[in-house]
Amino acid sequence: MVAKISTPGTIIGNYPKQNYINLAIDQNGVLKFNWNYDEVGLYGTTNLVDEQVHMVSAVRDSQNKFIGIYVDGKIEKTVKKKGSDCPVIDPLLIANDYRDGVFNGKIINRRIDQYASNEIQIRKLAVKWMEIDYKQNENMDII
Repeated sequence: MVAKISTPGTIIGNYPKQNYINLAIDQNGVLKFNWNYDEVGLYGTTNLVDEQVHMVSAVRDSQNKFIGIYVDGKIEKTVKKKGSDCPVIDPLLIANDYRDGVFNGKIINRRIDQYASNEIQIRKLAVKWMEIDYKQNENMDII
């Protein structure tokens, strides 16, 4: 997802529902990813609440036992875990979750894949989306 981030909030998620998955900017301004009711919780280190455009990603590769988060195409945090398979019972909400963890900023582009992207693919997407899509959509309304 490519976004201009103004304040902490949920990017995509279904917290606090059963088997929840959340990708958010926490109160410290860093990316966080929670998988299956905090079975796996990853926190980044880069403060993203800076009114700049960032690409944020979360990847779960169950075959290779890898879960990771990326900021601007670079790895922020990884763990060598598969994490339990967790069927999503309640839909994931974009720019929100079920507790009104509203995202405040501009979501410029988003993508959800059924396969796990590798670091090179994420880096290529970051270059493409951040340089092309943002220039074409500078005046987008806030979601």
